[in-house]
Amino acid sequence: TLSSALSRERNAHSAAGTNYWVDFDWDAADVSFAEILESVGELPIPPYLNRDTEESDKTSYQTVYSKIKGSVAAPTAGLH
Repeated sequence: TLSSALSRERNAHSAAGTNYWVDFDWDAADVSFAEILESVGELPIPPYLNRDTEESDKTSYQTVYSKIKGSVAAPTAGLH
């Protein structure tokens, strides 16, 4: 699976005490980091729905922000 391509997580680095970044490595040269995130990530849904993310949410629970590949805005962002 793509998630198994992500082999390890390196140390988190701190800059100025408040900002952090993490370096990731993976073994499969033909797999992009975006593909790995897509395979292991979940669409954020509000906690008041009281359920896990469902496959149908990928198409039905969206706003205009999802038109751009890689968008991570929560669907409730479209309400503001």
